[in-house]
Amino acid sequence: MTGNDHNIAPANHQDSSAGGYPPPPPGGYAPPVAPYAPPPPPPTAPKKSALGKRIGAALGAVVLVIAAKFGLHAVMNRHADRSSSSSGFDYAVGTCLNLAKAGIMVKPSDVRVEPCSSPTALSKVAKKYKGAKNCPNDNYGTLEGGGSGLCLEDNLTIGSCYHQALISHMFASTACKPGALSSDPTFRVAVRSDGVNDPGLCGGDQQVVNFPEPPLTYCMDVLESSG
Repeated sequence: MTGNDHNIAPANHQDSSAGGYPPPPPGGYAPPVAPYAPPPPPPTAPKKSALGKRIGAALGAVVLVIAAKFGLHAVMNRHADRSSSSSGFDYAVGTCLNLAKAGIMVKPSDVRVEPCSSPTALSKVAKKYKGAKNCPNDNYGTLEGGGSGLCLEDNLTIGSCYHQALISHMFASTACKPGALSSDPTFRVAVRSDGVNDPGLCGGDQQVVNFPEPPLTYCMDVLESSG
């Protein structure tokens, strides 16, 4: 026996002098335990209906195209008898506006100030800016002229229905029934959360319209034709 052999007991021998420990399992030591379990797969994002996805993309496309050509829902107030430095659209933040006559070209007289509780005051001044458009995200409409502009939030009512106006692309009131054309869907406001900017409030099949400043989130049901 060498100097090292006396420290190794046979696998089937129990050394009672060592406190009676049981022998190791047959075949040697047990396989090592993994230090941690593999991570679970990442959660999947909530699904939207095909219509919801298409509408979301369409809204974004409209916003970007209008922004590139006119400055997002933009309207100008320059006329031959007005200097280019005239602002014309100077309303305090928090003012609600009726833009039913809004188009690509709008005179200041076409914009009416109304109480925010009015069903026709569908826009609310959220922010002012000078120079280039500077709104927190692309969900804002803008009213521009004379080198300055206003960022507008939608001022919509829970339970009411809207569609996007053909020229201004602002929301306009409509009957609560599916749109006749797939390109002109109807949106019914299911949730309006003032003071909150959180798209996660909405269900997977709802259309989200959220504003960071001041915080406001809408969740809209898309009324689809059954045909």
